[in-house]
Amino acid sequence: CLSTTLFSQDYIKLAETNFETAEECKEAEPKVLECANYLLNTSAKANELNRLSAFQYIFKWMEGTADYTFSIDADVVDLTKGDTNYMSVYFAAMVQTVLQNQGDKLSDEAMHQAAVDKLVSYCEDSANGLKPNRAIKKIIKKRKKS
Repeated sequence: CLSTTLFSQDYIKLAETNFETAEECKEAEPKVLECANYLLNTSAKANELNRLSAFQYIFKWMEGTADYTFSIDADVVDLTKGDTNYMSVYFAAMVQTVLQNQGDKLSDEAMHQAAVDKLVSYCEDSANGLKPNRAIKKIIKKRKKS
């Protein structure tokens, strides 16, 4: 119990994990969701190594899981500009969306839109320390006009 508590606050060792089987991916879902929640609920400037490790764990899981497919297209690249900080929040948002809506079959567009909304909201909150880039600023402007 003690090691689980300590392990859940430190994601650095998780980055070493490789998902070999579908069962391992399925068993990891609660920890993957925990990592996604961590990335979406902490400042981008807080413990950068821990955040990077949580992101790596999520990314490996996304590659390995057979239960979900994740589509990364040009829109995502344009939105994040390939920056790891934006990508980690975007991917965490995608993972959080699918794992919290397991009974629903989400389209790629619905998953993308939910992730964009969460990324934009994350950037809008100055406490998160991730300033909106140009593409995100455009979305924020559109939101305010609506």
